[in-house]
Amino acid sequence: MSHLGRPDGNKVDKYSLKPVCPEVSKLLGKEVTFLSDCVGPDVVNACANPAPGSVFLLENLRFHVEEEGKGVSPTGEKIGNSLFDAPGAEIVHKVMETAKAKNVAIHLPVDFVTADKFADDANTEVRTIQSGIADGWMGLDIGPKTIEEFSKVISRAKTIVWNGPMGVFEMDKFARGTKAAMDEVVKATKNGATTIIGGGDTATCCAKWDTEDKVSHVSTGGGASLELLEGKQLPGVVALTDAH
Repeated sequence: MSHLGRPDGNKVDKYSLKPVCPEVSKLLGKEVTFLSDCVGPDVVNACANPAPGSVFLLENLRFHVEEEGKGVSPTGEKIGNSLFDAPGAEIVHKVMETAKAKNVAIHLPVDFVTADKFADDANTEVRTIQSGIADGWMGLDIGPKTIEEFSKVISRAKTIVWNGPMGVFEMDKFARGTKAAMDEVVKATKNGATTIIGGGDTATCCAKWDTEDKVSHVSTGGGASLELLEGKQLPGVVALTDAH
């Protein structure tokens, strides 16, 4: 299973993983069965009792979108049409409390570059936590004050694990925050910091700005990288280890 691009919860042909199937089959040297979805009864039935050695490739996970913005966050901040992760929001309080108990500082954005649509030609404006994001608009990058503050934090760090871009870096209008962070991470690496890039999108950032050899390590695993750092066993790694 995997994801590709940003189809925003819609089935977009150019982001389908179906064309990947023949190449995976070629690399593995065996037949790979493509399933046209990643959830649902057809997927469950196909995977319920497969023949030994069967390989399935599921359709793009991002064809099923997370819950989108509802105008306000649970704590009342105006977020306009920005993406909102309801399940994730439920654990934020616990994460903040755990960090506080362990004397770990969490640095959050104070301003944002917002847009009236998800497009290169969108109208943009900078909004702050205090002003909130206007109705019908969405946050697509961190703002200038946040870039300044995050840059200071990165420059002081001795070990950096970076998972996830600052904004929609694929669009130039919303790439400034991610590019600024990348520049600081490269600078920190030169100054002796250990810098680990974890995640498909963040690894793509390295490729975009040709910094793959300017950081300590680039991992293609996203959430899996973080779970490994947590000490969790990764099912895929366990299966491969057992098979070996």
